[in-house]
Amino acid sequence: QIQNARRILEICIANSGEDPLDLVISALDKLAKEHQLTNDLFEVACPATPNKFQTLNTKAKEEIESLLKDNIDFKNISGEFLHTLFEVLSAESSKSDKGQYFTPMEVAELCAGLVDYKSNISICDPACGSGMFLEKVWKNLREMNVQGSLYGFDISERSLKVSRCLNHLIMNDSCEYRRTDSLDVLKKFTNGTEIGLETNKGKFDVIITNPPFAGDAKYSYAELNYRVEKELGLTEKDCLFLELCIDLLNEDGQLIIILPENKISGKKFSKLRSFLLDLIIVDSVISLHPYTFRPFTHQKTSILVARKSKSQGKNVFFIKSENPGKTSNGSKSKSRSDYKEILSAYKTRAIHERN
Repeated sequence: QIQNARRILEICIANSGEDPLDLVISALDKLAKEHQLTNDLFEVACPATPNKFQTLNTKAKEEIESLLKDNIDFKNISGEFLHTLFEVLSAESSKSDKGQYFTPMEVAELCAGLVDYKSNISICDPACGSGMFLEKVWKNLREMNVQGSLYGFDISERSLKVSRCLNHLIMNDSCEYRRTDSLDVLKKFTNGTEIGLETNKGKFDVIITNPPFAGDAKYSYAELNYRVEKELGLTEKDCLFLELCIDLLNEDGQLIIILPENKISGKKFSKLRSFLLDLIIVDSVISLHPYTFRPFTHQKTSILVARKSKSQGKNVFFIKSENPGKTSNGSKSKSRSDYKEILSAYKTRAIHERN
């Protein structure tokens, strides 16, 4: 799949000066119309972008369409190849310089499996990127026959082209996506500013996200009075996102967030952890393997699972991933990942605690 995705990228670059992402969504739009799936995929995914598929020569168009047909069952579309394709098209050009990376599909499935599902649940990803988390959550909701509301926000229009495309093709437009600077607009929302967003309880039952790891936001959001900046002097974007995510939760809401390992255990951020423990109950910490996000970054990360509550917490469940299903260069390994075993252990522990 990766080889076919890279071949599509090569064809686009060799035969057109247009953005390969726009060209591929244009090709998907053409094939979706032929299979009577939708008549407006490109308009939905790329509302402000002219359709430039015609800039490719006939041979290039035919080869791209052939590769898409060989890898996508248009009678039963799944996101597997599309996510691989969009990651190849987008990762290095639009994500790597901002500390943002497409979340590996199996990691997104693990995180979606950690959600405590209930009827009429509201779930938000304030740094949604390609919408991987919300797609996996949507699939779980559908399998459980549970109603829920899904919301995704991102500052990158390019990332939202991907999420809107997948939302339209796979999720029947079940998620509401918006382009916005979440650290600005959603922080104002938590302070009572009206942004035309209605959830069942005012905020959200679950925040599930993988925010940008890199970038200093010093002075960028000073007027919004982020406590981590004002009281702790921390201006890293992931620290601000962490506070924002907690603010966005309803009382007893669930937080599932991927963070750099230093935020979880680094001495420099001990005051951040003390600050957080006054706001949340830490449920679990899942330490991910160093290869998890390769080849795009060597950043060591963990999944933090917590509840927004000031009550006394129980024992924290720590677990370490020993096999990410990847090699050191980021290619797929012969052995499968251990994420299913981790999810099973998490759920078994949760059942024992309830009993």
